[in-house]
Amino acid sequence: MTGDFSRDTFDSTKHYSRVLMQQGRAQLDSDWNEQTALVNQLVQSLARDVFGAHGGPATELGFEITLDNKNIKIGKGRYYVDGILCENDGDCWYQRVPSDPQKPRQPHYDPPADEQIQDPGVGNLLVYLDVWERIVTYIDDPALLDPALGGVDTTARGQTVWQVRLREIDAGEAAKCDDLLKKLTDRAEDALLKARLYQGEASTDPCIQSPESRYRGAENQLYRVQVHTFTNDSKTFKWSRENGSVIYPIVAFRGEIATLANMGRYEPLQEGVWVEYVDDHFALGSAPGPMFQVVTVDPVEMKVTLKVAKSAPPFSFDADAHPFLRRWDQKANKKTALNDKGTVDFTPGEGETGWIDLEDGLQVQFQKDGDFRSGDYWLIPARVATGKIEWPEHADGKPKAVKPRGVTHHYAPLAMVEAGVVTPCRWKVTMDRKLAT
Repeated sequence: MTGDFSRDTFDSTKHYSRVLMQQGRAQLDSDWNEQTALVNQLVQSLARDVFGAHGGPATELGFEITLDNKNIKIGKGRYYVDGILCENDGDCWYQRVPSDPQKPRQPHYDPPADEQIQDPGVGNLLVYLDVWERIVTYIDDPALLDPALGGVDTTARGQTVWQVRLREIDAGEAAKCDDLLKKLTDRAEDALLKARLYQGEASTDPCIQSPESRYRGAENQLYRVQVHTFTNDSKTFKWSRENGSVIYPIVAFRGEIATLANMGRYEPLQEGVWVEYVDDHFALGSAPGPMFQVVTVDPVEMKVTLKVAKSAPPFSFDADAHPFLRRWDQKANKKTALNDKGTVDFTPGEGETGWIDLEDGLQVQFQKDGDFRSGDYWLIPARVATGKIEWPEHADGKPKAVKPRGVTHHYAPLAMVEAGVVTPCRWKVTMDRKLAT
């Protein structure tokens, strides 16, 4: 989750039940956010215990899949996936999931190439639900701004996003819906990352730590390391010292010139930095947005000239899709070079190989054999007072390999469509669990 946060302290393994405020103490965003995370975990755990991995209420059971003149229709109602409540406010078509720019509900969904099924009445399909959470800011929902504050933003919101997806299957794969979905969505291997501070020159004395092995930044930061692309031909990542929270809303985009709503409330946009174009279509999809390098900045006209990175994905500017530029902080240095996408290439390593320098002594290492995906991210709090980063370590002080914090997708099968015949996969919860018909 991107946002101007100090750190994310929630840890489900500690089994805390609540956050208790103490008089005369500093108020921190991390404490408030941890309290909401604790409540959220309780509610979702309770719902999962009641509904199982997925299921819905006997009344208002949602997401019924039907065929109407070869079009897939999604029924109104509620359904729970891993304890997460998904609500469809009205019957809708698969290609046209409802969207309201002023009050975001469910995203408009343009099916990717592998889901553009021309005739659902022919062949065999698995229809399933993809659910995750995204962060909504004042750019996505202007109603979050209180006019009394003169345009100053305060809090963000977590929003549950669902998308109904299709996957073509072979005729012989018409087995249990859950087993088939697990086969299609499971990762082969965990995507793991290690983070540490620069170790300095090797010493023969294990008790001596290099004085260079410390965080050398002038401010406390929450570093975000995020996979940009991960294919056989392109393994890249980007990073931000502000958790990717520095964003610039766009009001117009013509040619290479973007007109901004503001030049940055806390950190004005500067020449030479790399920014990513983001709007609803990219935020709600699986592909990263195109990267641009800032060439010139005109603070009077609120315009910036951008140079598009090579191999950037094509896009069409949509002023109604809440477009903005997100600043990333990767830059070339003596040990690290940027590729023509404006991101950093990486080769997964182990031991002392594959360590990549970010800045101020911070290093990261992507682990071998990891099934990384675009959007995987890790958070690394760095603190000036201690000169250290907050990262789990083994007893010998070496960093642990950690799974990404997100984006976490949850899946539930809805139906099988075989030669125009729909077989439901939903469960409804009554006194006894029964397969929905």
